[in-house]
Amino acid sequence: MFITLLVRLRAFLTRFLRLLPLPPFSSLPPPPSFSPSPPFLPSPKPVYALDCEMVGGARNANILARVSLSLLCPATGSWSTALDVHVRPTRRIVDYRTAYSGVKPEHLRSGTAGAPLVGFTDARSAVVSKVKGATLVVHDGRADFECLRYRHPAADLRDTSLLPRFMWQGRRRRLRDLSSEYLGYEIQGGGGGHDSVEDAVAAGRLYVMFR
Repeated sequence: MFITLLVRLRAFLTRFLRLLPLPPFSSLPPPPSFSPSPPFLPSPKPVYALDCEMVGGARNANILARVSLSLLCPATGSWSTALDVHVRPTRRIVDYRTAYSGVKPEHLRSGTAGAPLVGFTDARSAVVSKVKGATLVVHDGRADFECLRYRHPAADLRDTSLLPRFMWQGRRRRLRDLSSEYLGYEIQGGGGGHDSVEDAVAAGRLYVMFR
């Protein structure tokens, strides 16, 4: 008898609750995980993008000639130049590779207005001090790291040339082609050679777009 009463009471309450009007959707509280966010979520670590230009030494060896670092603003997604220096050569230069490096002899004698000339030790120290503990973006940075004599922790390194979306048949693609295809603008064009600031920003923008 008691069980029968409980069953009838449960059925009555079910029908009663169905008749109650639901609150409007706008008045419902958000789920616990909900939190409005800006276009780029703040990162616990700063994000830098690195690019270097090299000139040629004996036996076509790479010699560091210019180093550029760009820093991501997480609130807007824009990039600002954090470091841009020409590097005083440590060995005899055989080929300035100006058509590719953008570096001319006078750049390594006195620097430029935007990229002063510094010694290798100072350039390397500036890079290491800025990127320590940060996320570092490169595009095929093997030669860059070799010339800088530096290795960034693998957990904080992002190489856009290895992102599956950007590879073709398992091979790395040129930054120039990726910029044209995904970012909608040309880099490394004309006869002036590469610009390491421009290349660093392009790699950084690709990373932000598909991270």
